[in-house]
Amino acid sequence: MNYEYLLFTGENIVNEVTNLQSTQASTRPKHLCNIDRMAVYNALLGKSNEGKLMRGAFELVGSQFSVSRSTVQRIWRQGKNSGVHVNVSHKRTK
Repeated sequence: MNYEYLLFTGENIVNEVTNLQSTQASTRPKHLCNIDRMAVYNALLGKSNEGKLMRGAFELVGSQFSVSRSTVQRIWRQGKNSGVHVNVSHKRTK
């Protein structure tokens, strides 16, 4: 068995995990534009059945758009509460 290969592979894995953790810690929250917010809402609609979301839909859509679960939940809630004309746009000005 080649132990040098295992040691080298193990060091690479540790380095990759360390690099991933350092990049995650330094990132700022992502602000979605209105088009992306509507895409999140439509992705959630695709995972719903008569207005009820499937289990794990918030996490799944959040990972697709690289946003947190709470952001996806907030967009879903805003869309459901907006009435007939769905409006999930942000409140920030240009």
